[in-house]
Amino acid sequence: MPAAAMAQGNPGPYGRLFGRQPAGGGKDTTVVEARAGAGTQYNTALFPIESSDLATTPQGIGVGSTAGLVLDHNMGRWSASLRAGLAREQYFNQPQTFGVNRYSADASVRAPITDRIEAGASAGYTLSPSFQYFSDFAPSSEVEIDNTFLPFSPYAVAMLENETVDLTGTLDARLTKGATISASVSKHQTHFTDEPASDFDSTGYGVRFSQRITRGLGAHAGYGREEIDSVNLTGTAYVHETVDLGLDFSHAFSLARRTTLGFATSTSIIKQTGYDQQFRLNGNVTFARFFKRTWSVGASASRSTEFTPGFVEPLYTDSAGAYVSGMFGQRVNWGASVGGGRAEYAFTGTSGFDTVSATTQLSFALNRYLETYVQYVAYLSEVPSGTTTLRLPTRTGRQLVSVGIGTYIPIYKKVRQGK
Repeated sequence: MPAAAMAQGNPGPYGRLFGRQPAGGGKDTTVVEARAGAGTQYNTALFPIESSDLATTPQGIGVGSTAGLVLDHNMGRWSASLRAGLAREQYFNQPQTFGVNRYSADASVRAPITDRIEAGASAGYTLSPSFQYFSDFAPSSEVEIDNTFLPFSPYAVAMLENETVDLTGTLDARLTKGATISASVSKHQTHFTDEPASDFDSTGYGVRFSQRITRGLGAHAGYGREEIDSVNLTGTAYVHETVDLGLDFSHAFSLARRTTLGFATSTSIIKQTGYDQQFRLNGNVTFARFFKRTWSVGASASRSTEFTPGFVEPLYTDSAGAYVSGMFGQRVNWGASVGGGRAEYAFTGTSGFDTVSATTQLSFALNRYLETYVQYVAYLSEVPSGTTTLRLPTRTGRQLVSVGIGTYIPIYKKVRQGK
């Protein structure tokens, strides 16, 4: 389905078409939906697997279709969800045409163990014909790209088939009314079909204590450890530790209704044999202003430590973004975002990793179950030569225009109202 996911307010009878969930008061809700879409796009930077000349940026027209299933079940503190989809992309890129498939699925469950303890687990799988650095260049934007139900991958930089598996488990305990402690474990694997030297494996765990001080202010203390094994050119493995001491602030200003400001901090420690430990203060700040029933504008900035498949060192990243989104009446939905960031390698200090992007989309609901949309995406991505094990161009400037239709078909819905 199209990319604009707007979370504010009750968008009316056409809300699910635009990725929103209508407001509801049901205590026990079960929803099963089928989703599908089809579209065409004009793309200025296609990199087919068969191409050996990555310096060229051939233009091309592509068509695609996607189908998927959504299942959500919520019963008080019990909840479960399942999303699965497949897509077919066909590109008419002279002198040859080529077609690729994409498969994805993710599931999650959350359940109470006692009155104060809850456990959760999630699993995700993706087999994609293309590789992208990030799923969204403006991470806090309300305009998000959901590849599960979109015929194309807007932020792809190369046609490199890869398989990704994500597993997580959590345990949360409520100690007092305002204090909680959480523990988590995670596993991530990325395998490249034609470039196994870039395979990536990560295993981690963490614990975090949070204390709410006031309604909009909290403090936290945590520790996390992640072991990253990337079979790259240097053959090195990394240990990433997070010592997380800081404040969490999210406040609605009394001088300006429906305006929020939030921030959070953490400390990153990276270890590698042969180098001194690297310390970095990370964090993020977000601002949002809500108006009318469905409109919002916002901005964000963040500093983080990233481990990206195919890159031979951890990346210190700095990014910022802004967005605006809302609905014109009940049937027309619009959103736009801009974002950018830069990064450098944590140990050698190699710089020149830059990204800039802009996304906008206009969607129109033909009826409660069918919509049409037009989307424009543009971005510039730069990677210094010799800093990655993947067959990536050092500079990618990409634009695409996509037009299509999407639908959701309700199969089953049950709502039991709470007392």
